[in-house]
Parts: sequence; structure tokens; C-alpha cells
Amino acid sequence: MQDLRSQLVAKLGATLPPEDAADDPVTVSDPLGPSGHLDSPWVCMLRELLPLGGVAPMPPDAKLARCQQVTAQVVKLLKKSGRAADARTLAKLRDEYVARRAKVAWARVKRRFSELGASEKAYRSLKQGNADPERILRNMDRMDREMFEGAGARRLRELLLR
Repeated sequence: MQDLRSQLVAKLGATLPPEDAADDPVTVSDPLGPSGHLDSPWVCMLRELLPLGGVAPMPPDAKLARCQQVTAQVVKLLKKSGRAADARTLAKLRDEYVARRAKVAWARVKRRFSELGASEKAYRSLKQGNADPERILRNMDRMDREMFEGAGARRLRELLLR
């Protein structure tokens, strides 16, 4: 693989990043981390629009819920001031970020289910039931592996949704 890579670099005359750069935790922010939302396009646009007036200041390390509250306020102010396109853009960026965050969370839940040997039926039951995947992940972290082994879908659902 390395030989093929060096041949391509020599032929094209380009420099490529190291192969493991994509997995580097420093360069890739965790969307589920406590500050994963702060460098998203949604929060960047929100910070640009904050000087509107009428909106409480947002700390530089604001939590996700606070960013969502401020976004709702800014969207209302933008609509009132006739900037509906900016309001739609900001709301769309927020919705896309929240959807991407949920997708990552569900992928991690599914991976944990397969690692623990839990049933696929239980995973599907949770996902179809509109459960919060981040809450499920937090509950899974607190549970022992033995609780998953041999538990049916109903029992796992009860354990993870409490």
C-alpha cells in the first residue's frame, strides 16, 4: 500500500497527508463532546448574528442547549427585521447539526450493542421508539456487561430508558 502511494505521489507530483490523519482526535472534533458544537457552521453563523441586540450574550463555551435557545431568539429577531432568508439559513444549519449529532449517536449505540452482544431487535426497538440516543449512550456507560448478556429487547429497553 505504501509503495502504491509513493508511486502515485511521484507520478502526480502531489503531497498527501499521512494515512492516519483522519483518525487524529486533535484534528477531528467529536460532535457528541461537550464542545463539539462550538466549531460547527451553525454556531459560527450564530456568533456572527449575535450583535443584533435584544439577545442575551452567549459565553464562548456555551452548552448545546444554550446555543439552541439563543438560535431560537435570533431566528425570531431576524424574521421581525425582514431577514427571513438569514433566519431560514440559521435554522437549517441548526437542524442539520442536530440531525448529524443524532446520526453519530445512533451509530455509536449500534456499535456498542454489537460489542456487548445485545440483540439487534432491542436496538431497532429503541431507534423506532424515538428514544434519545445520547441518553441511551449515557445509560449504557453506567451498565455492566453482564446486564446485556441474555437480556431480551423489552428488558434492555427498560434498562436504557430509565
